[in-house]
Amino acid sequence: MVIFSANYAFSKWCLMELAEILEWEEKKKLTILPIFYHVDPSDMRNQSGSFAEAFTAHEKDPKIDKKDMDSWRNALRKAGSIAGWHIHNRYESTIIQEISRSISRELNSRFSRHDYDKLVAIDSQVDEMMKLLDLEPNDVRFVGIHGMGGIETTLAEIIYDRVSSCRFEGSSFISCIREKSTTARDLASLQKELLSTIMQEEIHVWDHHQGIRMIMKMLQNKKVFIVLDDVDSEKQLKTLAGDQKWFGPGSRVIITCRDSHLLRTHGVYDIYKFEQLQTAEALQLFSLSAFKKAHPTENYMDLSMDFVNYTQGLPLALKVLGSFLYEREIDHGVENIFYEMLLESFGHYRIDIDVLVEKSLVSKSKYGWLSMHDLLKELGREIVRQECPEELGRRSRLFRVEDLYHVLKNDTGTDAIEGIVLDFCPEMKERLNAKTLSTMRKLRYFEIHHSRTIKWHGDPLKYMPTKELRFLEWSRYHLKSFPSSFQPKILTVLRMSGIRIKQLWKGSMVLDNLKEFDLSYSQN
Repeated sequence: MVIFSANYAFSKWCLMELAEILEWEEKKKLTILPIFYHVDPSDMRNQSGSFAEAFTAHEKDPKIDKKDMDSWRNALRKAGSIAGWHIHNRYESTIIQEISRSISRELNSRFSRHDYDKLVAIDSQVDEMMKLLDLEPNDVRFVGIHGMGGIETTLAEIIYDRVSSCRFEGSSFISCIREKSTTARDLASLQKELLSTIMQEEIHVWDHHQGIRMIMKMLQNKKVFIVLDDVDSEKQLKTLAGDQKWFGPGSRVIITCRDSHLLRTHGVYDIYKFEQLQTAEALQLFSLSAFKKAHPTENYMDLSMDFVNYTQGLPLALKVLGSFLYEREIDHGVENIFYEMLLESFGHYRIDIDVLVEKSLVSKSKYGWLSMHDLLKELGREIVRQECPEELGRRSRLFRVEDLYHVLKNDTGTDAIEGIVLDFCPEMKERLNAKTLSTMRKLRYFEIHHSRTIKWHGDPLKYMPTKELRFLEWSRYHLKSFPSSFQPKILTVLRMSGIRIKQLWKGSMVLDNLKEFDLSYSQN
């Protein structure tokens, strides 16, 4: 960071330092952030005004030779051509805040989450994306990345780390949009995240209609770099980046999406299709993460190839699994190693979220959103399925409605079941036996969506064990009150959106551990 004042060029030490800084910029790719303190950069480039006076004085100094003078003049010309901050008729406190934000973004970009410097395949894909982005023109450009879940996110993160500090006035990476935007209120939260990260201050958005107006008003003259990750609906695009006119000249917006048709429908025609890593490149990345060298030793080659095949060439999974194996004795198969990693992180003891983030098993946004990569989720679920392939009731978790239906219909529930998660429930003709839930005495986590498609014999909450229950999410629960037997004393999260309930419990209920309580969109 260099501060140029009217008297700057009178100091030969300042000029010598500037020449050296620019030399280091060329050699080491340093970033220079100039501040023009009541100085016109054109005076620096042309050596006019006070800068002309300074060089007139230096020319009279016999100790300064012509070579140094030429070097200083050239340094001033280059520095005067770099975009920076102009302190002229503006509050200095405001400028200081802008500068500190820019430096923060610049430093953050230096500490990239990825270490792909030696991986040619990634670099070539980044180069192709940079051609589509083309940062030089002053137009506003939307660019899509299309690929399998997670692959496009990986590329977008690398681009964001490299580009977000390149003279943009603000940047924002909105991750996991598909998971975060199930309701209109969620869209307003995403708009708040977008504006708050770009403006570097807390912005309040009360509803997504207001959010659209705020984005247009606050960003239409601002050069911004935005990544909208994992978009899966037109409504998300219309509320976060509805039109190129919303953003200032030179802005760039990257949209990652698994549906190329959705991108084209929104008018995004510059689309990069991410090709997954070829076997050689995938093996190289895994080896760099697991063994800190480009190729595995011969005795680990077969196991390494198993990992490459198991992860389908996905860079994130290769790096996560490889990093876990670094400096460990490896004498198990792929599935057992992954299961060991999950147990170490999610095992039978309390563990800080930061540890999971450090292991790259989960990611945490600035606003506290936790997410796990799709492939890691599927790997974990496959491990659970292999716990007991034939007896579903002896698995620790049930993820599919067919599995839950089988367990409840055949009354095969056991205390091995700790979690039930149903993201989608198709229409079921037969009724499920709620009483079987009583056999799941260690149930800690119950999440079910669109539950009106499921019919029950009896009230599930009447039979649901509550001794270990910590998390309950049941959208559109069908009864009008909780049964008196439902006493979840250690419940931490209760989400019952879109229900018709008139009364939770008769009398009082003490829930000392409750952290989140959501009855949004309820009708009574």
